[in-house]
Amino acid sequence: MHIGRTNPKFAYTLGDITNQHHLAETTTEKDLGVYFQNNLHFSIHIANIVKKANSHLGLIYRSFNHIDGDIFLGLYKSMVRPILEYSSVVWSPKKLANRN
Repeated sequence: MHIGRTNPKFAYTLGDITNQHHLAETTTEKDLGVYFQNNLHFSIHIANIVKKANSHLGLIYRSFNHIDGDIFLGLYKSMVRPILEYSSVVWSPKKLANRN
């Protein structure tokens, strides 16, 4: 992955001189659970964490027929909220399209 407009975008290889393998260029990388794109937008990461948080929220709703507000709040704070808050300092949405 190459970041920056003035980056010379070198082609990287792996191996010795006689047996070289060219490494493929990627547009997205996952590092410590955060998806980085080469244009430094986090739309893929935000979509993934929203999907994961919604699936955990659906699990809570499917598991209980009737749930008390305090119990739901405890489950939400322990299962859903950490997913949404993990490394939010890095990817915090600056675009209005990502805040909804």
